[in-house]
Amino acid sequence: MHRKLLRAKTDHGPVCARWPLAYTKGDVADLESEALSFFHGQSSCMNPLNPKKLLLTKWTAIKPVAKQKHFLVSRVIQPEIATDPIELVELEAVFSKATQIMAWRDLQDDTVWLQGWV
Repeated sequence: MHRKLLRAKTDHGPVCARWPLAYTKGDVADLESEALSFFHGQSSCMNPLNPKKLLLTKWTAIKPVAKQKHFLVSRVIQPEIATDPIELVELEAVFSKATQIMAWRDLQDDTVWLQGWV
């Protein structure tokens, strides 16, 4: 029961190895508080995004618009000049198949996007 509670608080992203596998009822409040501060504080355990590896990654919008909550990076748009950095990706809504082009760096804003389908 307690493992499920901790998991619900931490499935926004990866969990560090320092999380205990077994704990008592008294530890649950402490772990819950630590989990919230861990994810809102952008811990060093989270990996930075690499635009070359974004293809087919899954994303969840924090505030869905028109029932569009889950998205997939369907295309990484290559720059016209090969030496220029990648700036844009195409996101496809899973529900409606609508696509939108956006800067890949916008996906790093954790107030708007969560990595994975939550």
